[in-house]
Amino acid sequence: MAKVNAQDKTSASEYTVLNKQSNVLKIRNEKHLSNNFRIVHQNISGILHKTDKLLISLLGNSPQVLRISEHHLCIDEINNINFSPYTLGAQYCRQHCKKAGVAIFVTNNIQFNIIDLRQFSKEKDLEVCALRISLLQENLIVACIYRSPKGDFQYFIKQL
Repeated sequence: MAKVNAQDKTSASEYTVLNKQSNVLKIRNEKHLSNNFRIVHQNISGILHKTDKLLISLLGNSPQVLRISEHHLCIDEINNINFSPYTLGAQYCRQHCKKAGVAIFVTNNIQFNIIDLRQFSKEKDLEVCALRISLLQENLIVACIYRSPKGDFQYFIKQL
């Protein structure tokens, strides 16, 4: 996954994004020169009664994208969760087993498209959702992936 490194600014309006393959993507951010584009991931182990605590913990970071694993919600619950200033971007909810699930929330000013990965998702083995985020001239793909410790590791690796 990518992270933004504000110390690697190449000019007043460019931020350098590094990913695992050490490729570099420069994001021009002319509106918010002093802000970084931030992505935060949290394994929440049940979000239903933790939204306020989570939002308070994010106050210093103010991420534009929040990835949540193990939200423990069904599709109706996650679609109706009030998580302002975030909007649900993409999600995967289990249908047969309890708990787990993944979701990506984005701030209201972020433009995105959902990437449909349902064909690869399988409860316990690979739970995944993803978004394509438009940042001025660049597109950034953000995914959230979870595999249960009891899941099929070979299936997980094969599908990646």
